[in-house]
Amino acid sequence: RKPVVSGMEALHLPDRNAARPELDPQAVRAVALENRVLPRFLAAGTANEVHSLLLMHGDLVLPAEPAPEDAAAMAVLRAHLAGLLSEGRALCDTGANVRWIAREEAELYRTAEPEAWPGAAGAVAEGVVAVPESNAEGIMPMPGHGETWSHEEACLRVLRRFARYAGPFRENDAAARYRMAPVLVRRLLERLAEENFVVRGTYTGCADDEWLHRVLWERSRQRGLRVAAASVRSRPAAEYAVWLPGNQQVPVVQPLAGDPAGGRAGVPETGRMPADRVLAFIRQFTGIPFPAEWWESVLLPARIPGYQPGVLDKLCQTGRVFWRVVPSEDGKGLPVAFWETESLPGQTEPFTPPAEPEGLEPEERAVWQALGARGACFAHQLTGATGQPVTRLMQSLQALTAKGLVANDSFAPIRFFLEWNRTKQSAAFAKRLALLTARMEMGRWERAAVPPEPTEEARLDAWLGRWGIACREVAEQEAGPAWTEAYERLKNREFAGRVQRGLFFEGLAGIQFQPAQGLSTTPGAPAWHVLAACDPALAYGRILPHAASELPFTRVPGTVVVLLDGKPVLTLDRNGSGFGTILTGEMLETAIRTVCAAFREKRCWPGERLLAVKREMLGAIDGLEACLAVCGFEREPGRMVFRR
Repeated sequence: RKPVVSGMEALHLPDRNAARPELDPQAVRAVALENRVLPRFLAAGTANEVHSLLLMHGDLVLPAEPAPEDAAAMAVLRAHLAGLLSEGRALCDTGANVRWIAREEAELYRTAEPEAWPGAAGAVAEGVVAVPESNAEGIMPMPGHGETWSHEEACLRVLRRFARYAGPFRENDAAARYRMAPVLVRRLLERLAEENFVVRGTYTGCADDEWLHRVLWERSRQRGLRVAAASVRSRPAAEYAVWLPGNQQVPVVQPLAGDPAGGRAGVPETGRMPADRVLAFIRQFTGIPFPAEWWESVLLPARIPGYQPGVLDKLCQTGRVFWRVVPSEDGKGLPVAFWETESLPGQTEPFTPPAEPEGLEPEERAVWQALGARGACFAHQLTGATGQPVTRLMQSLQALTAKGLVANDSFAPIRFFLEWNRTKQSAAFAKRLALLTARMEMGRWERAAVPPEPTEEARLDAWLGRWGIACREVAEQEAGPAWTEAYERLKNREFAGRVQRGLFFEGLAGIQFQPAQGLSTTPGAPAWHVLAACDPALAYGRILPHAASELPFTRVPGTVVVLLDGKPVLTLDRNGSGFGTILTGEMLETAIRTVCAAFREKRCWPGERLLAVKREMLGAIDGLEACLAVCGFEREPGRMVFRR
């Protein structure tokens, strides 16, 4: 039979074996203060109310020195307890801690603590009322119920009630109060923990283990969440916009200093090799397709100053990463996604073999069959296997690649296809193709097996890793669960203390989730970033609305956006026909120097040799021509240019 669980238990089943989140000590103290038993007794107006409270809470310990403000109420309570004692409705243990219990609980406490409640005759004068003796096996009868308790079961029952009303406590506290062996107390508490009745942890900062009733633990957690949510105020959208590039591996740019015509830009040292930086970005965007031309013209140059194509080729050839074409629904473009081999789920999920394609041309079918029969092959091996000349073979491979059917262990073919589309009729290019094939510089071709799909939970982890937050705008950018489904999963994570929920940044519609530790957006020195307008690290127009930016721009690869502390302050088009800014004077000059520094380090437009601003732009912005001249731009007919 399947065990029957309550609704509260069912709510916490997914995280029962998960690591418990740390509770806010102030929240724990506040809940423990609200849960105190003594104020309820002090508020009792009659002896009958005191008796009912004893039945509910088990036992009552009176403080030796009550607070001055409680002195009057304490005197009334003592009078009620004395009356109950004289009537035989209450018992009192006058040991180290003066404890009171209801007469109905005598059998339970006598079984659990035979030394504290010996039941000696004539003990009423000393405050102890006699109770029935146990039988020879040490089992205490339960009058009227036909049931019995063993010593351990009685101790367990007493500890259950104590934990419910005690707040955080240590094993020694319970052992001293009830005169139980510490070993027995620990064993019983571990049993209660297995039943999810108490939670072990460190709640008040002491070195020993502490125990807290599950209900009190949940109240403390909820109080901590409410306090944390109340303390979080929505931050400006610019704080998120300046945080996102750093999260996505984009370093800040130091404006050119001194003579712009010479020297190098002051790029901060990140302490990592280029291959490590490429791996970090691929790991963050695993399985996310981008247009093939973006990888080495937008994405990687912005993150690795002076990026060289050999870095990506080496990672592919050594098997650390691999790529696949993910055909778009409209069949346009060449979307390429990367995977880090070691980041695949446990290295246990098998790749899905590619399905037998339909609608292939005869030459494409011949290449497909040759790869199926031979396995991975170099291009010159495929020319012999298929009988196709090298130019026709590359056309077949290009078509199969665009359909996502074949792949290569180097990025060189993608680079080649992009260049080929621009110069397909060039005779010099045909000679280069023959040379690449003969030297085997393209790597080996193979059928493109499909990597395993991530789980929904892994997708949510990726959302938070890429964007730092999860919200409706992020869900619209990502493949995977719809926002309604993701919202429910994220709420479960909040219950487990893994994320926070709130309105953390302005400009976003609705609830947002962020990691439990939050996002550190503490402002420091002025941060300059230079990004292509299509870069995912540029939040505006992707996560944040365009309206949050004072400077309008279009998210296309040909436009560069300069950010100052997360705010777009300058835009520049590749052909020089577009230039926009909200800056003037020295700040405008610094922004232009920042663009020049990024261009010199090949962080933007790495394939271009010069920056240009056309003449019509110079007259539209006051002081622009003088700023460009100071920053190293040279005058040419109809434009001003900055050479790399």
